[in-house]
Amino acid sequence: MKKLFSSFFLVLALSCGNDDEVCCTNIDVAASFYVLDDMDGDLLDPGNPGSFNIIDIEVYDVIEGDSIRVFNSGLDAPKGISLLSPEGQYINYRMRMQFDESQGDSNKRVVKWDEEDMDVFVAQFEKGDNFAITTQIALNGEVVWEVDDGERFFIIVK
Repeated sequence: MKKLFSSFFLVLALSCGNDDEVCCTNIDVAASFYVLDDMDGDLLDPGNPGSFNIIDIEVYDVIEGDSIRVFNSGLDAPKGISLLSPEGQYINYRMRMQFDESQGDSNKRVVKWDEEDMDVFVAQFEKGDNFAITTQIALNGEVVWEVDDGERFFIIVK
């Protein structure tokens, strides 16, 4: 009986994990925004004439001066963007953009809305061994969101 208990406790002791192991990873690098015209018309609403069609929007990452088209067919949002319908507190359609934290402490992303209109986003990240979190977003050189502003949401007026 003593050998049985000894064997049980030995197996139990060996099966315990290392408390120093990282249990989780937190990657929180997305932002949401409205795109409105100067009369508060929703330019993401597919039912509005003159709205942007998400299928036609092109997204590029700027890496060492080169523009690389964002497209990963294995993702739910291959271009790194998705269209969210109005719900809850959001009265308009909104776009959600997933930035790429793998490039370093920032991600420069160009959104080409159509042949004539584009915007440049730059997201800054705070990163550690098991996390990456957006701390600032600039649009066309102007800061539109910072970590102390609360929810990662802003409005673009075109």
